[in-house]
Amino acid sequence: MQSHSSTQQSLEQAVRALEAHAAWHWAEEKGLGSFNDSVELCKYAQWLTAKALNQAAPDKYEGVPHLLIWPSVYIDRAKQEDAQIIVDQVLMLYRDACKETTVA
Repeated sequence: MQSHSSTQQSLEQAVRALEAHAAWHWAEEKGLGSFNDSVELCKYAQWLTAKALNQAAPDKYEGVPHLLIWPSVYIDRAKQEDAQIIVDQVLMLYRDACKETTVA
């Protein structure tokens, strides 16, 4: 049987995964952000879901590789914090849009 803190942690992981999926879906529906942002949202939501369901997933999030060509050529990956910032920004826009719809 899981302890209370373990159950609470599992619930928090599930909520974060659901929020990431909601952010990704809404951003896709509204055409928000770049293609790279969309791919990052998708991958991050999938990673959070795998963690929440105790499926095989890396302990640390590894973002989608991006080829950057200015000022020099290199491959960059978003960190978990970067992906969470994208989710938070989209959720903020979504919540603001919901408020406007409710008030109107």
